Amino acid sequence: MKKKNINLCFRYLLVFTMVLILVSCFIPEEFTVKIEVNNDGSYSFIYDGILTYLFARAAAIEAPLSEEDEAEMKEYENEFKEEPEFKKVNYIGKGQFEVLYEKTGKPGESFYFFDEQCCFFSIVYSKNDTIEISGFQLDKEFLAQMEQFNLKIEGEFEIITNSNVVKHNSKIKVQKIKDKYCYKWQVKSNLDSAPYMLLIYQALRPDR
Repeated sequence: MKKKNINLCFRYLLVFTMVLILVSCFIPEEFTVKIEVNNDGSYSFIYDGILTYLFARAAAIEAPLSEEDEAEMKEYENEFKEEPEFKKVNYIGKGQFEVLYEKTGKPGESFYFFDEQCCFFSIVYSKNDTIEISGFQLDKEFLAQMEQFNLKIEGEFEIITNSNVVKHNSKIKVQKIKDKYCYKWQVKSNLDSAPYMLLIYQALRPDR
């Protein structure tokens, strides 16, 4: 998605420190993320929650968004809808979008959400048949600024897999669902360690 030179960015640029400016203009709020990794390395990713445009949220704290600003938010909504992975997009005001995003991937196909430069969740493959799945973590300075705008960067993170899990940092009891295991994280504070899992899958090769 292209970045726009929009009125909001210039009006509220000074509100944010460089740590905010350098990250994506969108952040996840009140979300559920579900990742399912099969033993062959294929996967599915689902994000169900809110994506918030930071500059619009900052502007809405001071005054209602202008017609120009609201029109720009509708442009973002239309851009989301053009991407096939976005199954539902609904702009609900104040820079917030309710979205349902679904992605399926082939073995070896790394994935980054929202994108590789501004990544909140990632599924990354290496040459030795391992997969690293991780969530995001924000520092104290970022979190303090988020509180000024009543942003709720929290949700549930879940990984279901029948692959060999080498390492993970979930503190919730693992559940067995048929032939797979379910690992869960409650994302309530980004001062906690970001969700992480390292697993090994069975890559299919011509000699097998």
